[in-house]
Amino acid sequence: MSDQPEKKTPILEDAGTATLPARAEPLVVRDRFERAPGVVFATIWSEFKVRFYGKTEAPEAEFQIRKDKLPSISPDGPIIAELGGESKVETTAAAAFSRLRIQGKGPLAWNGKHEIFSPVHTP
Repeated sequence: MSDQPEKKTPILEDAGTATLPARAEPLVVRDRFERAPGVVFATIWSEFKVRFYGKTEAPEAEFQIRKDKLPSISPDGPIIAELGGESKVETTAAAAFSRLRIQGKGPLAWNGKHEIFSPVHTP
C-alpha cells in the first residue's frame, strides 16, 4: 500500500481555446435562440426557456474560452469539479450562442464526442 494519493483519471480531454468575438449590441436570449439564422437546434429544453428567455445580456469584449472534449457520458458534478468548481465554469448565454454559431449546423462535437467549454481564467 502506498502513501501517495490515488490519481484520478481525467474526464475531459483538452481541446485548446477559442476566441469569441466582441458584441457591441445587447443579446436578447429569446431572440437569438428562437430565430437564429445559420444555427439549427434539435431542441431547446423548457428549463432553458424558463431560466434564460427573459434575459438580456450587455455587450461584451472579445474573450477566450477553454474547450474540452468529453469522450464518454458523465454527470455534471464531476465535470464541474474537474474544471475547478461552479465559479470557474459559469459563462453567458451569449458565449454559448457564439459557439453554436461558429459551429454552424453541426453539433458541438468532434468525432461524435461532446464539447464542454468554459471561460479561460487567468490566475
